[in-house]
Amino acid sequence: LLLGRAGGPEAARALTAFLGDGDPRQRAAAAEGLSLLEGPERGGAQAALAAHLREGEDVDEVVASLVRLRNHEPIETLLRSREGDAERRRRVVAVMGRAGSAETAAAIAIGLEDPDVRVRLEAIRATASLGMGDVVELLVGAASDRDPQVRAAAVTELGRVAPDDDVVGALRRALEDSDGKVRRQAIHAMESLGYGGEEYLAVLGEAARSRDPYVAERAGALLRRYERALQREQPIAPPPPGT
Repeated sequence: LLLGRAGGPEAARALTAFLGDGDPRQRAAAAEGLSLLEGPERGGAQAALAAHLREGEDVDEVVASLVRLRNHEPIETLLRSREGDAERRRRVVAVMGRAGSAETAAAIAIGLEDPDVRVRLEAIRATASLGMGDVVELLVGAASDRDPQVRAAAVTELGRVAPDDDVVGALRRALEDSDGKVRRQAIHAMESLGYGGEEYLAVLGEAARSRDPYVAERAGALLRRYERALQREQPIAPPPPGT
């Protein structure tokens, strides 16, 4: 870290050497030192970090160090390039999810566009660390993914966010999905939301007429529950005059 704060070409060379050698703690510390470099050495430092993420060891520790210092550039470069092993990219996204920082939204969004389904699924799990606004936008997009596993995972997570019209609209589409698992997860998400808004009840009414027996049964039961609750809340009408 002292080398990073001191700066200069010699510090950059020493930190790059430590990044490729030494024990895991030294590599993580070297990553932090390289993140602190400014001026003409910064470009080379970022390139060295990105190269290490592609091919080096102890990727988890290095990524965690970069997130702590809010240096997401090498991480986003790796994910955007889609180079190397997909498992490595998945691990990178997982570490960002564990970091619990809303500032990782851009990198997680890149992970949601990865060609490998394992990376996209990990990115959905990582959305739990984000702020609510970022989560809804990313999950609504993922609910239209080309892979049914990803769509089902995104729909499941939508059942855990604060409901709004965008969430309900995404679940409406999922209830008509060509994949049965996605449809089932969508009705479970509707049950979890417990929203009760006008749009929500309209979607439930449509789902109660679904060709999927499981969806229709669950939606019908949920709709009847809301109808009973609404009836209990209505004021008792006064008796007619003369009675």
